[in-house]
Amino acid sequence: MIWSTAAKVAVSALDEKYDLKGKIAIILMGLILFPVLVVMCFFGGDSDAAEEPYQKAFKELGCGDEYAYQLDDIRLLEAYILEAKETDEEPKYEDIKERMENDYFHISSSSNVCLLYSDEELVDMLIKKYHVSKSYKQEIMDALKQIRNGRENFSYPIKGTILSRYSEEQPGIVMHRETQKEKITASASGKVVSVSSSNDSYKYGDDISVKEGLTIKIEHQIRRSVDKESGEYDDTTMYSIYTNVKNIKVAAGDEVMQGDELGVMAEDTIYFQLMEKKKYVDPSKYIYDPGTELGDYANVLNPEVLRYSEYIQKYMKKMGMKDEFLNVVLCVMQIESGGKGTDPMQSSESPENTRYPNKPNGITDPFYSIQCGVRYLKKCMDEAGVTNKDDIKKLQLAAQGYNFGNGYISWAKLRGGYSYENALEFSRMQADSHGWTSYGDPMYGLKFYNIYTSTSSADAGNLKFIYPTKDHMMISAGYGPYDPFGTGSTMHWGIDFPAPTGTPYTACEAGIVTYAGYNEAGGLMVMIQHNATYTTLYDHSSRLKVKVGQHVKKGEVIGYVGTTGNVTGPHVHLELRKTVDGVTQRIDILPYLNKP
Repeated sequence: MIWSTAAKVAVSALDEKYDLKGKIAIILMGLILFPVLVVMCFFGGDSDAAEEPYQKAFKELGCGDEYAYQLDDIRLLEAYILEAKETDEEPKYEDIKERMENDYFHISSSSNVCLLYSDEELVDMLIKKYHVSKSYKQEIMDALKQIRNGRENFSYPIKGTILSRYSEEQPGIVMHRETQKEKITASASGKVVSVSSSNDSYKYGDDISVKEGLTIKIEHQIRRSVDKESGEYDDTTMYSIYTNVKNIKVAAGDEVMQGDELGVMAEDTIYFQLMEKKKYVDPSKYIYDPGTELGDYANVLNPEVLRYSEYIQKYMKKMGMKDEFLNVVLCVMQIESGGKGTDPMQSSESPENTRYPNKPNGITDPFYSIQCGVRYLKKCMDEAGVTNKDDIKKLQLAAQGYNFGNGYISWAKLRGGYSYENALEFSRMQADSHGWTSYGDPMYGLKFYNIYTSTSSADAGNLKFIYPTKDHMMISAGYGPYDPFGTGSTMHWGIDFPAPTGTPYTACEAGIVTYAGYNEAGGLMVMIQHNATYTTLYDHSSRLKVKVGQHVKKGEVIGYVGTTGNVTGPHVHLELRKTVDGVTQRIDILPYLNKP
């Protein structure tokens, strides 16, 4: 068996008392010169090959084959851990699996996506947790890049909140940061292909320092996986695209490294896209995004709450909490503070707070507030007997206990568990015993229930849509086959309301703006999400009045009629989109419209 023979040779070489660089050289040589052996290990071979511990652990964690190329990285990291431990013993399968799950990979709980942490996070973890010498940091990072033919793991261009995620209608993500001075950095190393605006492209030497709202496109040569037939690594070209950048620091033709500054945000949002083989791809397939685990909760939680998702998830893992309870913590934070202030979990008066004054808003470190809040909420959930995310009544009991403290959970369990009636009784009893006029929030459990379950689908008939143009309700083109340019009939997915350029139009129903920008066909357009199921879209504006993430009221002006995009005259094009189980359909909105 070739692979097992090669492995024995490598182990024998390591036993010869080589220094660290010699050992790493042997490992790199084996990884680079024998990709065919990797193929045999991953995709074929005898029963011994199938028991290779790295591959076995990888599969047991539910990781898809398309991410198996990352095992090369892990083998390298393991070599440094063995060196730090000063042992020649092969790592045990159980240890490999534990490190894959807790130290190396972001593992999606809802799919087979397994993505490595960034190179810097991985190396810092080796140094802090496994006591690898700091002097090896750059050496390890260089070795990782050598294994991958220069590729890093992609990273997000800003440390911000993702307000709107990838879809077929919006092939990219919208990221938000409150400060416009936030630096935008290269998602991976590569070559700047272009710097452009909607109308112009700029070449090297052009003065673009004062221009705003520019788009940067970077080309990346990456190594994805091993080709099953040839045994060669599959190298491909990808592009990252950054829109809404100013104070540009690069020019077309420049080589950039991951993390290099490209410019700063021109507004408080940027649009980020990835392309592979001339097609847009979902960035969450290449970059870990904890928000993808939130499901519909991203529609009802404040951006200020969502920005803490990754930190909360990491701390939950440290405390032994299941990933499925992330939404529980986020809903509690939504009730407590909406994610705002220095004490977002309102943990100052919690018994877990031993560092700051035990008075309202005494904590001035939001991350310490989260630590205290997660610990206390876990205790409440354990006492309430919560076992899964669908234990609604027990989750309400835990949430009400988080608010009340003082033995409410044990008291309520003797009375049949949580109910609003016993929460009210407990509140009054505590208020009387302390001589206060009130105690806690007896509606806390109900508030938690409403937020936690508010993403259930609603029927469009329950949404009272109004016409977008109060004084211009004539429809020039309806839903169905349409041939505006005389080039053959096509499907017209909405209805058109003609009106003079500059006429204000309004939101048909309350909701949150998930897109506000330019589209080649639709021109300047707005998308508003009304609940987990229904979204309206407004095309061909002359200008917009709203931004992504903004909550709008029914009847609020969101833009002005224009002729941008593919049009025959000034009008607003209105669509209704329905999403169920991840499938989006464009349906006729006319039956649901009510005149203002």
